[in-house]
Amino acid sequence: MYAKGKTYLRYFWVVLILIPGILGAEPEPEPLWEAGIFTGAVRLPHYPGSDEYRTYAVPAPVLIYRGEFFQADRDGVRGVFVKTDHFETNVSLHGNPPASKRNNAREGMPRLHGVVEIGPSLKWFPCGVHDPDPLYLMLAWRAGFSINLEGNLTPRYRGHTSGLHLVYRNQTLLSRHDVRFGLNLGLGLADRRFNHYFYGVDEIYSREDRPAYTARNGYSGLELSAYVNRSFGPDFSLMAYGRWDNLDGAVFADSSLVKTRNNYTFGCAIVWWFLKSEKPAPARIN
Repeated sequence: MYAKGKTYLRYFWVVLILIPGILGAEPEPEPLWEAGIFTGAVRLPHYPGSDEYRTYAVPAPVLIYRGEFFQADRDGVRGVFVKTDHFETNVSLHGNPPASKRNNAREGMPRLHGVVEIGPSLKWFPCGVHDPDPLYLMLAWRAGFSINLEGNLTPRYRGHTSGLHLVYRNQTLLSRHDVRFGLNLGLGLADRRFNHYFYGVDEIYSREDRPAYTARNGYSGLELSAYVNRSFGPDFSLMAYGRWDNLDGAVFADSSLVKTRNNYTFGCAIVWWFLKSEKPAPARIN
């Protein structure tokens, strides 16, 4: 049972990456909760700046809950504390899977364990939170924790990150074709401890082609991502996802562990919604 838990956790980070795009158009009226099965594949770099990639195939359950004070849906997990028609608070989640043991750049160094980042975020909707095609600016702060899947799974604090994201989601332009899409442009910052976990080289692990390096805090890169989702009735949806990460100007760009300034992530998924609540979700509190 313990080994199975580790196997499921290996794909947890992949679900975090793909989950915003796999959900179909919101049904009317919205049910209080929905349950489904998510199956997909995604090609990811071992870590941002690595020139080596790994492909994951991901089977996982999906659960949406639309409560009065707590919600878990395509916008993440959040408490509903909307103070005006233009602001909303969230719990922001992000992550990076464990790097392969066979990563050439880190040969002889400790393995990078999977990292989960969690923390508060604030969204500003210039056109209002009820816009069916929302455009919003999100400011997020997250604490990062690594999880050793080969150990006792105890989280270890690795520093913190923050980011500013401009997000647009549209489900009306191509609604007659049951298609919706979204875009996300973000800038990231991270403290010295977080950057050193990925890009620092302690003296004991230095060699001629990998000199000792101490990471600094500051700018950590730009992200541009997009997804397209096609619904096939109320029970099935198909999604394609892509992301470009650019490290030009990042404070750790001169680390020998940064083998490329550009990473490209691609994924696809299909979801089967097999169970829905007959009780409708309560109206959102404003």
